[in-house]
Amino acid sequence: MSGLTIKDGTGQGHYAAVDADNRLMTTSVSEAESKDHAKAGDAYSFAIHNLPIPANLPIIGWWIGFDDPVRKFYVNTFFVSWNGGSTTNARVIEGTLLTGVPAPTANHVVKAMGNLNFTSTKQPMATSYVWNGTAAGLTVASQGLVVSALKYAPGVTYVPINGTMILGKGNNLSTLLTATEAGVYSCVMSGWFE
Repeated sequence: MSGLTIKDGTGQGHYAAVDADNRLMTTSVSEAESKDHAKAGDAYSFAIHNLPIPANLPIIGWWIGFDDPVRKFYVNTFFVSWNGGSTTNARVIEGTLLTGVPAPTANHVVKAMGNLNFTSTKQPMATSYVWNGTAAGLTVASQGLVVSALKYAPGVTYVPINGTMILGKGNNLSTLLTATEAGVYSCVMSGWFE
């Protein structure tokens, strides 16, 4: 290899070099962006466990509003668990992600986001609610705009987002859940503020 070589000085063989054809070559250790934010205390998750979903009654099951005036929230991963219904356990559930939904006014409980760095005392600048099981889901003035609509089979579904969904001050995210048979829904969404 000829040209410029930059070594990191640790003696572990990490370097960047430009070869004779002006191509940059590196040997290095990379760290996932989510791990970097978790170490800084800026990674959070929002989890809902065992939310009973009625049959044939579309409900808004949860809502998160982001309030940080400077930083944006980058959604990294989204897991959905669905038991498949109450009889054959073979039914799908439709989950429609929405944005622009006004904050709920009734039928909800506060559900805080958790910091993924258990040694951090940082709190997210976000407000989140989960349906309390009464009436027909969270009471909202309108259903906003559709971000995506997916059908989830029984079991656990992983939706890799990898930071490509970005929510800033005043943005919110919620889900409209529709099942043809009563069942149990859970989800976990994680990401970071930057």
